Amino acid sequence: MKRRFDFSVDLLGKALLIVMLAVLIGCQSDTAANKVSLEAEPTVTTAVSATELPPTPLPDPTPEQELITSVEEMAGIWLGTVAGERGYVMYTEDGRYTVALIEDDLGTAPRVSGEYWFEDGTIHLRDLENAGHWTVCPAEIVGIYEAVVLEDGNVQFQTVEDGCKEGGFTRNYIFANMTQECIGDPVPIAEAEVEAKSESNPELAAALQAIIDQAVADGSPGAVLMVDAPDMNFTGREPQAWRPQTKAWL
Repeated sequence: MKRRFDFSVDLLGKALLIVMLAVLIGCQSDTAANKVSLEAEPTVTTAVSATELPPTPLPDPTPEQELITSVEEMAGIWLGTVAGERGYVMYTEDGRYTVALIEDDLGTAPRVSGEYWFEDGTIHLRDLENAGHWTVCPAEIVGIYEAVVLEDGNVQFQTVEDGCKEGGFTRNYIFANMTQECIGDPVPIAEAEVEAKSESNPELAAALQAIIDQAVADGSPGAVLMVDAPDMNFTGREPQAWRPQTKAWL
């Protein structure tokens, strides 16, 4: 009986040992399988084509400057401001410009006057007369500028080329630093009287001419008239020869 019990126990122990071995083998197999599975599983890398990338935003384009490029656009009376100081510039439709400290003087007594025109989108300035508003600029030196229209509608010149830039208060300093605001239409420019009116006082002119004629007839070597009459012209016969006997010119 005891041997049979020992034999049963022995069989039970062997069975348990077999079960435990089977379990251990199964666990090792699962671990190895998992390891193989992990090692065998490739890393998937998703390639993104260049066409799928979002475009890089471009900077906003710099807006082109608006320019005045014709006499028709420039013609007018403009209020100019430089460092808080104000003056006036008038551009006429026939290509002339005048500068004055008082608006009413633009057509009658400008400080500077000249001519202007446009070439290749730029305004050209040439001084013709200068009463001392800025450093005198010879007529052969032409200032070239871009007439840029600002956001508020005013205009500011940007220098392209101007040789009148030395001497402090110059044409280039004025126009390159002046903001111009159009305030009205151009007015006529009073033309300077070139020829004197010799017949403004015909009676006096005749009397003085008679004195000159008589002096010449009397053989006088000359005559000097101290007359405040700059608008009168007088003529006299120029003596041809000196006669010592009569002490007179022929």
